[in-house]
Amino acid sequence: MNARTSAGRESPECPYASQVRARSFARDWLPFIALLIAYNMLRGLAGRFFGVHYMPQIDFDKLVFFGQNGTVFLQRHLWNGTVTWYDVACWGVYMTHFIAAPLLAAVLWLTNRERFRRFVMAILVVSFASVVTYALFPAAPPWMASQQGLIGPVTRILPHVASTFGMDSTGSLISLGYRYANNVAAVPSLHAAYSLLIAIAIWPHQRRWLRPVVALYPLAMAFTLIYTGEHYLFDVLLGWAYTGTSVFVLNRVYLRREMQVLAGQTTAERGDALLA
Repeated sequence: MNARTSAGRESPECPYASQVRARSFARDWLPFIALLIAYNMLRGLAGRFFGVHYMPQIDFDKLVFFGQNGTVFLQRHLWNGTVTWYDVACWGVYMTHFIAAPLLAAVLWLTNRERFRRFVMAILVVSFASVVTYALFPAAPPWMASQQGLIGPVTRILPHVASTFGMDSTGSLISLGYRYANNVAAVPSLHAAYSLLIAIAIWPHQRRWLRPVVALYPLAMAFTLIYTGEHYLFDVLLGWAYTGTSVFVLNRVYLRREMQVLAGQTTAERGDALLA
């Protein structure tokens, strides 16, 4: 260990390291947090300008599931009115939506700032594209369509699971979340969109044996959303489409920017060679 390294802890610059990290954290995270707050405020616009859509999602389900509704079919065979182990598993998968993206963003911020910025940008693009869709195309989830008699019996299963854990009180996080959410901001499904985005972000950097687990995450989320009555397959597929399109467009933008940087460096090197 050299003198500079051994004396590093004694360096008078060290007290300022925490301030540098704090400024870096604020620069990277505050715009992200502010934009997500704005997204949550704008999400409430769903249903204020146009009527709520029920039938396109139902008709799509009938087309894909040979005349049946996916949620009604699954609940007819799996939901018996009491919470089972797989209902709890679905509740756990559903709740990862609220922690997986921030957790991955935090890990990326600590390990790779460039990947962090790209991941956050993709989240923001998907989120605001979804807000526009919510405003233009407010859509009812399966449990709401069932209440209107448009499809067969559908139970909103997740509140039942939450109640088994004693989280059905008025002040609980689950209850507050349901009251805060806009029920007709259902197309596309952000749960589906984020789960695929997380899988895409993790996939290239995982060992081969872990990749099937990563791939199963968006599939498990899709099953959860359809079975519990929160979304149709239509909502899920559109959420995946929003993620795929956003990632593709952003990758093209980043590639073009990198090519421009390389072109600029090449031009500068040629200029230096001419002056030499």
